[in-house]
Amino acid sequence: NGDVTELFVASAGAGLLRVSAELRVVGRLTARSGLADDTVHALARHGDDVLVGTFGGVSVVRRGRVIRGHALARASERLPVRDVRALVTHEGHVYAATFGAGVHRLGGAGFDGAREALALASSPDGLLVAHREGLARLERSRLVPLASGAIPSADVTALARAFGALYVGTFDRGLVRLRDDGRVESLATQLTRGHVDGRINDLAVTRRGGERLWIATDRGLYAYDGRRFVTIEHPNAPGRTHVTSLHVAPDGDLWVTSSRVLARWRGGDDWQGWGSDALSVRLRSGAATPERFPVQQLHAVQVVGDRVWVGSLHGLYRFDPTTAELERHTVSSGALPVDWVTALATLDGALVAGTYHGGLAWKRGERFTHETERDGLPAGWVNPHAIVAHDGALHIGTLERGLLVGTRGAWRHYTTRDGLPSDDVTAVLPASGGVWVGTRGGLVFMERTP
Repeated sequence: NGDVTELFVASAGAGLLRVSAELRVVGRLTARSGLADDTVHALARHGDDVLVGTFGGVSVVRRGRVIRGHALARASERLPVRDVRALVTHEGHVYAATFGAGVHRLGGAGFDGAREALALASSPDGLLVAHREGLARLERSRLVPLASGAIPSADVTALARAFGALYVGTFDRGLVRLRDDGRVESLATQLTRGHVDGRINDLAVTRRGGERLWIATDRGLYAYDGRRFVTIEHPNAPGRTHVTSLHVAPDGDLWVTSSRVLARWRGGDDWQGWGSDALSVRLRSGAATPERFPVQQLHAVQVVGDRVWVGSLHGLYRFDPTTAELERHTVSSGALPVDWVTALATLDGALVAGTYHGGLAWKRGERFTHETERDGLPAGWVNPHAIVAHDGALHIGTLERGLLVGTRGAWRHYTTRDGLPSDDVTAVLPASGGVWVGTRGGLVFMERTP
């Protein structure tokens, strides 16, 4: 205003800071000063005023003071949800984006179609609205979707191909179907009818008795036959527990790890389950007293021959389902670089165990060897069930370090600089001509390179 230049800085809980041109804090406005709330999400210029979007509504600041009782502030008090995430002036009106009640013109109408709105922008083509489901433009009195090819969340957790399409699981926004022509089809209605938890951890496809898509979630295991979703309620199945990973064995059996059960499905109603009861398994540790199988911390499962390998927070277990006998391999035994095993795969007859922050353990025959960042591995933080063998190479998704492709001592390292949406790679699915790569920032197809 005039010859005074100020910067206003929003904070999450400390109100609104006033900073001078010399970058000195010259004042602070809080709820005691009249702000609607101390958690400030949004700021916008409005003539000589500053509009402040907060967790509790909109405030108006003029010459460093909150204007109590301003018409725009009073209008925000009538919003169905006062959690204002963005503000913008467009064609003479002030619009507010709320997290829970969509977009509203202050003192006027609300608009359906963007319940969890995140950002607003005024453009010559109209008011643009970014929200949890994509991008929309306000046309007359309705929001028109602009991003028809968007998935409901960029936070991809699992991928599978079933029923002629790609199925994409997300961290907390459920499951969608991606057709080969690029169409994204919502499954929201079917998921709601099937009471499917939206927090997807893993996907797998079996073909025994007909094609079936399995969905591992935070609240149980579900199956989809192409028409409807059903909850798996068998007493030997995982039940309503945190299901962490799925693996289809070469013989077609489905193996499941959860917070309470290691389970196997062999078709129809044939389920076997092994729990944390010490009587249900025998641990070959040499101890006089049987030790419990720590199923509360299982993260990965892989079948090699007649043995089942299970990765956990406490090491790698070789499990014999015929005798219910376990053999544990850990840092102490020399098998692992760290005990937390997050992913398992096989390549050229070798078992490969990915760990949370220690790189890889390779097992050939009865011998384990390690490959860590000290040995030249580009990244040692392997994400849950994010190792896939394809075209003679491992594809390894890492925590904030990109994608590794190759084999021991010969790795290609891909990051956002190479086109990945995010360096946090969570899922890899082989496909014709390349691989699908799921990340915390979206989905991308990586073509096969020579």
